[in-house]
Amino acid sequence: MILLPFYNYLFFAMFRNSVSVIFPELKIELIISEPELGALITVELSTSLLTNFAAIPLERRFGRRGTCILGLFLCFLGVLSFSFSGTYPLALLSFAIVGAGQGIFVPAFYSTLGDALPKRRGIILGVANSVFTLGGFVGPIMVAGISALYGWRGPFLLLAVGGLSGVTIDYLLSKPLSREASQRVPSANPMLDLVRLRNIRILLITSFISAFGMGTFLAWTPTFLRVTRSMEIGAAGLVFGLASAAGVIGCITAGGLSDSFDRRFVVFSFGIAAGLISFLFYSLAQGAFQLAFLSMLFGFFSYPYWNLHMTLAQVTVAREEVTAATAFVRAAAVSGSAIAPLLTGVLIPLLGLSVTLTYFVPLSFFLYGLLALTLTHLKTD
Repeated sequence: MILLPFYNYLFFAMFRNSVSVIFPELKIELIISEPELGALITVELSTSLLTNFAAIPLERRFGRRGTCILGLFLCFLGVLSFSFSGTYPLALLSFAIVGAGQGIFVPAFYSTLGDALPKRRGIILGVANSVFTLGGFVGPIMVAGISALYGWRGPFLLLAVGGLSGVTIDYLLSKPLSREASQRVPSANPMLDLVRLRNIRILLITSFISAFGMGTFLAWTPTFLRVTRSMEIGAAGLVFGLASAAGVIGCITAGGLSDSFDRRFVVFSFGIAAGLISFLFYSLAQGAFQLAFLSMLFGFFSYPYWNLHMTLAQVTVAREEVTAATAFVRAAAVSGSAIAPLLTGVLIPLLGLSVTLTYFVPLSFFLYGLLALTLTHLKTD
């Protein structure tokens, strides 16, 4: 039964990472501009942040697995609505529905997995992050291929039907579990209780910083490769995509290491390595082979930031507070990802593309790694 959440998460990841592939088609059919296209993603992330903490009261009512199923249902309902969108307002509404479900299910999903294998929490969350990364690699390829044959609606309708089918099966198989509610008397202000924890405060900062660095890499690296390194679009896409492919392995590896060794040192090592490699990538690498090799190394060490943060949050708090801690740390990461493209976009005309990326991406991962060493008193399951 634990395989079904991974199946559902993969389908969501394929949608989440492939929407931009059909932006040219959306621009023509819906008669909209580039800022309006970007607003689709902004609406999704903003709604996700608004519903992020709804997972906490929903968990008390339906249990973690039930909350996860509810959030995923909303996500795929939004994808289904998007596949039938004929107007821009309907497309915006569809992305808002996806974001609402995303904010609910992600904290519950990672908390459910952590509960399933508490002694191997690091590796199971690493597998989850690798599934998302795999969706980022496979999704755009699938969407591009099917769109070329059947139009842009086809792949999203397929993802919606496949996702809703998986969620339905998951609900039918886990119905008794989904109705379990927490027996613990809830705190009057769980968010305030978490902020009082020193480790949580540190994790909020490091989640924001690392996500800022990753958001900058994702937003501007293809442009860097094409403009600064004069690569054609196909070669740039391949070099950029290799980071995601390597991240699939890196997420699992980092999770397994965090279960076997000091979690803080693992985060420190991966953060410092990502910082050094990104510095070499933007400042020294020139040829296609060098860029591809460093892109793979960077992906291996950088993409685990997400599951490592989730693991650290979960081992910091009691079992009843896992979902709240996961939601809190996720909110910081999403905020960093959302702000990064805008802020660095403002700085690029002032500092230049190469300078901005050479300093901001490495610095983000250096700080993330160093701050992890200040964490204390991590519990063991």
